[in-house]
Amino acid sequence: MEQRYLKYSVKSMESALREIREGHISCKAAAKAFGVPRTTLRDKLAGRSPEDRQMGPNSVLTKAEETALLTERFPERLTGGRAVVSEERIRKWFADIDDYVVQEEKAGDIFHNPSRVFNFDESFFLLAKKKGTVLGPVGYKNFLEVSRENDKEGLTVLMGYSADAKLAPPMIVYAYRNSIPRDVIEAVGSVDPGWGVGKSDSGWMTAFTFLDYFSQVFDPWLTEQQVQRPVLVFADGHKSHLSPETANFCASNGILLVALYPNSTHMLQPLDVSVFKSLKGFWEKAKINWKASHPNDSITKKSFPTVFKAAVDQINHTTVTNGFRKSGLFPFDANAVDYSKCVKDHIPKTITEMPLSAPSSDSSLSVLRSHFTFIEECIGDEKALLFRHLDQVRNYNAAAPVKDQCQAETVPANSETHKDIWYDTVPFGDGSLQSARQAIPPVAAADTPPPEAYPENEQLEQGTDRNNGIGISESKKRISHFS
Repeated sequence: MEQRYLKYSVKSMESALREIREGHISCKAAAKAFGVPRTTLRDKLAGRSPEDRQMGPNSVLTKAEETALLTERFPERLTGGRAVVSEERIRKWFADIDDYVVQEEKAGDIFHNPSRVFNFDESFFLLAKKKGTVLGPVGYKNFLEVSRENDKEGLTVLMGYSADAKLAPPMIVYAYRNSIPRDVIEAVGSVDPGWGVGKSDSGWMTAFTFLDYFSQVFDPWLTEQQVQRPVLVFADGHKSHLSPETANFCASNGILLVALYPNSTHMLQPLDVSVFKSLKGFWEKAKINWKASHPNDSITKKSFPTVFKAAVDQINHTTVTNGFRKSGLFPFDANAVDYSKCVKDHIPKTITEMPLSAPSSDSSLSVLRSHFTFIEECIGDEKALLFRHLDQVRNYNAAAPVKDQCQAETVPANSETHKDIWYDTVPFGDGSLQSARQAIPPVAAADTPPPEAYPENEQLEQGTDRNNGIGISESKKRISHFS
């Protein structure tokens, strides 16, 4: 008999029961509104069927055990280039920069003065507010909001902070082919006369716009603030940041412009590590507050500076200094970087590789043993044995053809030439899993993929990715533009 699957969610059933019990809706209407069977509703209301019944087969773990072992989070997406960044290369980049600043520029005192260490990057800010939730009547399906704003329209802002959390004047980049309208310039100046106003055909950062900022905004600001030179400026390796004109200007004006290691801004750039995430949240709140006082207006190019200033003012000192500390840029310390994000060094190349071979180092073995011990403590010995039994059956079925082949070649199935199954090499906390050795035919060594099956990809992906620039391996070439 074909198995029938329920076509409603547990949440829909819970909502229907709640609305009926609160007297908001009848059983028939609830069944129709929430898409659940009326007979099932009646059975649950009458106590003939448990309310917390789950779809599918019974689970081995309880809800409490699942909560102790699992967590639901949004993953951080990594490009292919970021996935091959290694700890070794990042540490070499730190060594190269230290050698350049201390030995070549004779400016090692920069590393002891947070007011002379900066990080610059640009980000895009949407003018329209994000979609949120609203309250409405139960059973009503059409919740609409009329908006005069373009959901994809926004502005690019170049921002920079020093390691002591001082904000350098931002520059708002507008999309204009010709000159910037005077009313737009005046709108920015009314918020802060020191802020920069840039333009490009697309509204994105260009090499000319970046140079214009450093020569017309940042350099005069350093003089006004009486910041000791040279200063050290970290930026990602995007092509708009690395023009010869910008490099020459910086070299002539006491600005040591250094490209971060390629594809590593999620670890090495303070603005990415700490600041921008907070700023985007404050930006959404600032838009909501502005709309509350301007219900019939949309955020435009002229009103953008005012709303953006309200968001920037919410960034606190600790947020910025933590970003510099976690990225290792101030204090300048390669050991401060979170190398767990170096996927190449910490995650197996494939999931199937794990059960086929033993861990490659004693440290990996220790980590795995601690994980297994933690799991056993959470679920108890009885359920741990049940999981082992299920795994034994799976491994037995998978190894059966191998066993038959071994017997045909008159090689004993338990021969030392065969590789023990992985968890026989890495026992659970109490070591009791060793007894499973006789019960399971071992996997043949021939089934284990050779090392060359997973070639090391030592090449960084250079190209259109905005984080792909000159960094560790070419730091000398990059820096040579400054001398």
